[in-house]
Amino acid sequence: MVTGKLPQLPLPGEEAIKVGHPYQILTVEDFKSDVQGFIGWRVTLDGGKDDLIAIPLWVRDIVGRKSKMGAFIEVVGNDPSKWIGKVIKFVTWADKNRVIRLVEK
Repeated sequence: MVTGKLPQLPLPGEEAIKVGHPYQILTVEDFKSDVQGFIGWRVTLDGGKDDLIAIPLWVRDIVGRKSKMGAFIEVVGNDPSKWIGKVIKFVTWADKNRVIRLVEK
């Protein structure tokens, strides 16, 4: 599954996230890690003015609300094809305490 127009990789990762800043979801793509073969979704976010970020979300059977995947699913649902174009803000993005909010247009 690839949803949206893919940007040129590599992009900065989650270390570049600005808490409180709005990001539009540009793409969601399936990928498999090279080393251990983990399955994930790579979410590309656009913060404006050449501020693109790519975040890996690891696919698991069960996710917690405050995990990376859980934070996204709670706000934008579990169908990544419907994530494209949604605008989110990161409320907190600390380990085991990840919260995002949907920005209403």
